[in-house]
Amino acid sequence: MNESTVVYGAPGCGKSTYLIGQMKRRIERGVAPASIGLVSFTRAAARELAKRAGVTSGNAATLHSYAFRLLGLNRDQVVDRPKLRQFSKIVKVETTGASVYDEELQGRGDRYMSLIQWARARRSDPVEAFNLLADDGTLTEFVYYAEHYARWKSANGYYDFDDMIDQAKGTTSLDFDVLFLDEAQDFSRAQWELIESWLPGVGEVVIALDDDQAIHEWAGALAGKAFEFEQEHGSERVVLERSHRLPRVMRDFAVDFARDNIRNRVDKEYRPVREGGEILRHGNLRSVPAPQPQTETLILFRNHSLREEIESWLQDHAVPYLTDSGKPGPLQSRAVGAVNAWRKAAENVAAIGMPALNDRQWRDLRTCALPSVRRYIEREDLEAVIDRHWSLVIRMPQPMVQYLRRLERSYGTPSPMTQVRLSTIHGSKGREADRVILYNSMSERTARAASQNADAESRVMYVGLTRARHRLDIVRGDNPFEGV
Repeated sequence: MNESTVVYGAPGCGKSTYLIGQMKRRIERGVAPASIGLVSFTRAAARELAKRAGVTSGNAATLHSYAFRLLGLNRDQVVDRPKLRQFSKIVKVETTGASVYDEELQGRGDRYMSLIQWARARRSDPVEAFNLLADDGTLTEFVYYAEHYARWKSANGYYDFDDMIDQAKGTTSLDFDVLFLDEAQDFSRAQWELIESWLPGVGEVVIALDDDQAIHEWAGALAGKAFEFEQEHGSERVVLERSHRLPRVMRDFAVDFARDNIRNRVDKEYRPVREGGEILRHGNLRSVPAPQPQTETLILFRNHSLREEIESWLQDHAVPYLTDSGKPGPLQSRAVGAVNAWRKAAENVAAIGMPALNDRQWRDLRTCALPSVRRYIEREDLEAVIDRHWSLVIRMPQPMVQYLRRLERSYGTPSPMTQVRLSTIHGSKGREADRVILYNSMSERTARAASQNADAESRVMYVGLTRARHRLDIVRGDNPFEGV
């Protein structure tokens, strides 16, 4: 490797736009698009950057995808959700394949798996991980689970993501004139080791990150590794100078929060997008003005266990909303698809004398109909029952019926269009909205982890505090992060 650059960009500073510009400049200077490699944290992000820059799409991938190719694997060898469910039946410990962030979808085996991954990322003993972090299960069962997981993979020739990264090191070096590494704050020790093994075959490396947004420490992310790389390789440092998202009030608050609460970071001076901005504080959800569906709003929470309280508040105020992580919200359910199909059938019968539904609509109705009308739906003959209100036709819990009827009274439809979305803070990374409602509350488990590693929790909160373009509402709940 001959040259290297480390690019730091605060929230909204346009790291992706900067990287696209740098890739285009290399191409304009005569670097072949096929000689430019790009690594990003997700496959979709890598491909989007490559498409916009004109880089060969096959060279844009995640680290795991590169490792998959270098090892010559096929998809049947990769541990995926169906295989984990198969393993679950073997060890008799529920394992769904849900991520550490989807707590409400996890079985105990998924929590064991996250401890195994945590230990591997840190090159530590899994028993140490259990003793430090576990709040479910027993050590005996955990050891049994971990040992059988390793044997099961070996016996079947399976590789999980950690195996790919570990075994790809030293297989071969990549051969690129320029290698771009995006979202580098999320790389683990093993991933950095893999990258280092590629450097002899790479002419130039460009690394982009925001170390303040390193929120995947559970997976071994090393927030300060890019700074170490910069020092070891004599890299040029670039700090992007302006946020295209944060107005002055949010920018000033974010800068002060990071300096006061996050250690071992690179300080970044940058300008706001404009003057103004508004930060409001609330002692509880009841004092927060309900969001309007036409206003782009992100409601952020730390743990899925907090969702129920937020959803109850929204439903009481007849606010339509969608959820972006965990279980789908009411408006994303099949039951609402059936409600919409029933309303459409009624409209069509009135207009043309027949339901005229498509296959998907009929399937939704058959799946969700109450027994009293199911035989009519099976025959696709609704004339005798078409005048019934959807609440007398579609099977769903009574609280959901009440919520949809509130929406119907307020908006004329039980499933109005909305720009209000719920997400975990982790799921909001890279996103923004005109208004953000941040619920400052943690589960007991997260609060214990935060007491042991306040720096990691500060970075998570920093992400939540920097999503808003105009207005930020900070709501204090149980076990709040006191630095906010």
